[in-house]
Formats: sequence, C-alpha cells, structure tokens
Amino acid sequence: MSTFNGLATDGFVDLGVFLPGLTTAEAAKQIARLLGCSSFTEADVLRPHHSEERPLNTYGGNFGLQSLPLHTDLAHWHRPPRYVMLRCVVGSVCVRTPLLHHMRALQGVNPAIVRRALFRPRRRLAGRMFFVRILDDQLFRWDQLFLEPENAEADQVREVLTTLAATTATSVGLDETAHTLLIDNWAVMHGRDAVPATAMSRCIERVYFEGGGV
Repeated sequence: MSTFNGLATDGFVDLGVFLPGLTTAEAAKQIARLLGCSSFTEADVLRPHHSEERPLNTYGGNFGLQSLPLHTDLAHWHRPPRYVMLRCVVGSVCVRTPLLHHMRALQGVNPAIVRRALFRPRRRLAGRMFFVRILDDQLFRWDQLFLEPENAEADQVREVLTTLAATTATSVGLDETAHTLLIDNWAVMHGRDAVPATAMSRCIERVYFEGGGV
C-alpha cells in the first residue's frame, strides 16, 4: 500500500511502468484489490482526434487536438467516480498530463465564496436539472465545459479555475508502454497538452474506480 501513499498527500500517484506483463484491465483489478474499491468500466481507449471527428458532448469534439483544460472526470454526475487510471499504450514525449490539486488551485479564494458557488450541468440527468457545489465535504468537482455558473460566486470561482489554476499545474509524461497514472478524481484536476502531428499515434487507456479509498 505504500505505493499509493501519494493519493492521500498529493491526490495522484505516478506508478511508472506498472505491471507491464498485464493488460490494462488486469492491472486495474490489482489496483482495485489494493485500494478496496472496484473498477466500474472497461478500459476506454483515448486517441487524438480532430474536433470534427467527435461529438460535441465530448472534450474531443470541442477541443480536438488543442490542449484540454483542467477538469475532473464526469463532474456533472451526481457522484463522479473516485479514481481515474490512465495507462499508456503508445506514448509520446511531446504530450504531458497536467495535474493540480484543488486545494492549491483555490488557496487564494475566500472559502465562503467557494461554499456559496452553485453550478448547473449543461444537460439534464434522468430528466432532472439540479445544482451542484464544486466542493462538498471530501468531493471536489470541476468542468468548465459541462458545468455552468448559476450565481455571482460561481462566476468568481470559474475565473480562478480557468485562468490562474492552469499556470500552477505540474505534469506527468505518459511516454512508455504500461506507464500508469492513478488520480483521485475527488481532489485533483487533470488535462492534456496539445497534440502535435508527430504524436497522432498516442494511445492511452482509462479506467474508473468507485468505493474504497486511502
């Protein structure tokens, strides 16, 4: 379990080349067992696409090969997945994954403003519209594309998270086969650098986990 200590302190852990003899699904099962959680998706295959090749309800359809802004995955869900595993299939030294803990991103913002900020998903879930707070107990969520400000406090928070936050992120390069990154999706935002023409073969597999925790 010491391998995963970074999840509690930094909100992510760079596992390096992790269990290279296993498939992504098999590696995910090992992580789920150690964390006491469960993987609830098969591995999603993430490859670069031009924006016109993807639907507009996806990041690929909005940003294409441009850099992807910092976000937490599935932030518009009532309860987003706890962890995200990103595992390299075909790497590129030109494309890195920025990471930023929400506490660092919001350290200059009045906590009362963060508590009062309300956002609404762009789409209804199960026919219902509901407001969400970006920080609720131990759950942080953020997505500048699919969460829209509902009040003035939300506008202030959005300004910070879409401008100042991006300048303070650290990054990890998934550049070798089986290089694996595990992210606490309730604490840390992640993104992706722009993809140059030389990195169009890049391929990352993604698995979500729920339950458990460190």
